[in-house]
Amino acid sequence: MEPFLGTEAVAAGRFTRRTLTTRNVKIYQNVYLPKGVELTAEMRANAAWLWSSRRATVAGLSAAAVHGSKWIDAALPAELIRPVPGKVNGIVIHRDVLHESEICAVRGMTATTPARTAYDLGRRGTLNAGGNEA
Repeated sequence: MEPFLGTEAVAAGRFTRRTLTTRNVKIYQNVYLPKGVELTAEMRANAAWLWSSRRATVAGLSAAAVHGSKWIDAALPAELIRPVPGKVNGIVIHRDVLHESEICAVRGMTATTPARTAYDLGRRGTLNAGGNEA
């Protein structure tokens, strides 16, 4: 199971507003995962991207997860790059400017390329579970 937007699920008739909240766990505003499904770092990245209205670029440890790294802690916050600042619990938003050669599509999501991901991880260091640089 993958994260999904609550408004889309209700509009499609998959859930009522009531069953949306009783059968699923809210990850971010309007983003849900069915109860009992273990959240992985890759799913958290997908959920954050959905939260951004599919407009942000998955970056950092989240990009590493969507590129296939299996050793990313799911408890760490998702990382996105987008031009609009903001604060959201569980998402670290970077306001970097990316060249089109630093962006790729991964399963329908926009993410930084593996090379850009490695660059970002190297220059930013690691994040602890609180979302602060370690």
